[in-house]
Amino acid sequence: MSAIYDAKVTLCKNFEFINLCFTDPRGAWRKSTFTRSSFEEDVLANGILLDASLEESYRVSHEENVILEPDLNTMRPDPFCVQKTSNVICGLRTADTGMPYGSDSRSIARKTEAHLKSRGIGDIASFCLEIDFFAVSSLNSSIGRPCCQKSETATVPSQDWFYSYETGVDLLPVSHMDSCHDMRSEMLAILMKMGIPVRSHQYLGFNQHRLSLQYGSLVDVADWSQFCKYCIRRTAQSYGKTTTFMPSHLGINRKSGMRIRQSMRRALDKTDRDTSSSSEDFLRHYIGGIIKHSKALRAFTNPSVYSYGGPEVSSSSDGSSFEDRDLCTIHTSHNARGSITVHFPDAVANPYLALSAFSMAGLDGVQNRIEPLGFERATSCEDRTYVSRYRLPVCGSLHEALDCLRENSGFLTAGGVFEDGFIDEYLRLKMDEEKANEDWLNLSRSCGSGDV
Repeated sequence: MSAIYDAKVTLCKNFEFINLCFTDPRGAWRKSTFTRSSFEEDVLANGILLDASLEESYRVSHEENVILEPDLNTMRPDPFCVQKTSNVICGLRTADTGMPYGSDSRSIARKTEAHLKSRGIGDIASFCLEIDFFAVSSLNSSIGRPCCQKSETATVPSQDWFYSYETGVDLLPVSHMDSCHDMRSEMLAILMKMGIPVRSHQYLGFNQHRLSLQYGSLVDVADWSQFCKYCIRRTAQSYGKTTTFMPSHLGINRKSGMRIRQSMRRALDKTDRDTSSSSEDFLRHYIGGIIKHSKALRAFTNPSVYSYGGPEVSSSSDGSSFEDRDLCTIHTSHNARGSITVHFPDAVANPYLALSAFSMAGLDGVQNRIEPLGFERATSCEDRTYVSRYRLPVCGSLHEALDCLRENSGFLTAGGVFEDGFIDEYLRLKMDEEKANEDWLNLSRSCGSGDV
């Protein structure tokens, strides 16, 4: 362990500046930059003292001072800086006791991993994220309408408009119909240079794109997603694009989301070996917990006011929908291996909190043997792979999701993973955001009607 640590410290000598990054409860990446000398002399030895009372996203308690503790395993070069700079993700711990800070989302994710391992699941399950985003040339671009491409002589409709992406079938345009193909390829190339394991990129139509990460542990995947979002924004900026991870309600049937896949392969093997329950029972109960706590989960997985409402997603002729965000899918095979896929989370969500809440809900279902409701259909494939789909309960607004979390948070506090104080402060934070949005809309209506 000491040799690995010394190697990481030696790696710091390759950079002139070090960015210490941490994620606030909203999911935003914060950073503070240090020179290499100050980082080696002060930060590695003592950490960086942070006054949490100055951060609106953190609760103000008797332990207002917290320490930024860098995790050198997350050190990645920043290719967008002129000077040699690296990004290091930090955790937060209290200055008085040295314990993980209860409002730090990455510390919550670590506690979730430890809790899952104590139940025989965390060390054998892996996660994968698919992150959707919109990239437009300007903030005035019409995402859900026929876009036009301006030329020196005339304005002509974009060729993308003559191709339908509303059938629910995962058919992608070829390169000459995809003007942002090079941009997404460069995003993956930069991420690979940064050491982030990525898998693929796709164009979903109407200026919507998707990047897929590889499988990894809960904390690792959440770290990768933060690097991925940073790379998406900076690369798109170099192409003259503006990106957003917010869901779209502008009349299209595809919403920007963050698909979560969880592989339970070895977990299923262990379940079959240690207990009499089958792999299907394990996955079914896991899904049962997610469905039971679905509305409370959405406070973390869909934390934006704009995550709710909008047009319904259309279905294909066979009744299926590739982008049906309210479905939860189980894939099982003859060799007792399977995975779970959920479509409803938003890419704007805090990945540490979303994955932690998702895992805690599934674990509660396994422990209490919760049978899932909302079964839709099951299909079998030629390779003896069985697919079962379940429809999840939905919330009509962020306010409803927050009320459900307030009434049903016991599954999150099991094992001391989520603290009651953090949940209360998170609810206050989101209620303030909702009120601010309502005030802004009321002001906009008043200005439009000429009352002010």
